[in-house]
Amino acid sequence: MDKFSKTTEIDISDAMGMEDDTPKKSIKWKVIAIIMSVIVAICIWLYVMQTDTTLYDREYKNIPVTVVNATDYEVTSCQTVTVKLRGMKSTLADIKKSDIVVRADASSVTSEGEAELHVECILPDNTIATFEGMSSDTVKVTFVKK
Repeated sequence: MDKFSKTTEIDISDAMGMEDDTPKKSIKWKVIAIIMSVIVAICIWLYVMQTDTTLYDREYKNIPVTVVNATDYEVTSCQTVTVKLRGMKSTLADIKKSDIVVRADASSVTSEGEAELHVECILPDNTIATFEGMSSDTVKVTFVKK
C-alpha cells in the first residue's frame, strides 16, 4: 500500500468538541426559509398587482341612452349601445355600467315618428380610462307628441 491510499475522515465538530445538533438546526432553518419565501412571494405579488400598467379593453353592453331636449315629444322606444373603454384592470373594475351615461340630443326633432340621433358618451369625472368607441354613433328613437 502506498502512503496516500489511506484517508482518514475527521468530523470537524468532533475535533472541536462541539455537540452534534445538525438535524434540529436543519429542520428549523428549512421551516424559517419556507416561511420567509412565502412572505416574500406574497409581497412581490401584491406589488405587481398594484403597479400593473398593462392596458385592458372592457365592453359595457346594453347601456341605455338618455334622450335630452325632447320638450314637445315623449320617447316611446330607444336603442341601447355597447361602450368600449381602455384602462388598467383596477380602473376598469371600479367602473360600473351605471356610471356610464350615453346621451342623445333631441333638440333637432320636429315631428313624431322615428328619428336617428347622434349619441355621446359621458364618463365620470374621476375616470382614468379612455373611451375607445361605441357599437354605434347614432341610435333610432321613436317619438310621439305629448
